[in-house]
Amino acid sequence: MKDVPMKVLIMTLGTRGDVQPFIALARGLMAAGHEVVLTAPQRFEGSLPAKACRSRAWTTARCG
Repeated sequence: MKDVPMKVLIMTLGTRGDVQPFIALARGLMAAGHEVVLTAPQRFEGSLPAKACRSRAWTTARCG
């Protein structure tokens, strides 16, 4: 059976210690030939993989 690349969406939130493992996971999946979309808080925009990974940074709003 031929390996089929996966399309993976990773959404993470939190501190650097929460986000960093998911950045490493995204890089590993990309190295294995998978298509990865990674979302993280805007303050991590400079840390998100730029090549071959569609990364999205967002801002959060508190309600209440």
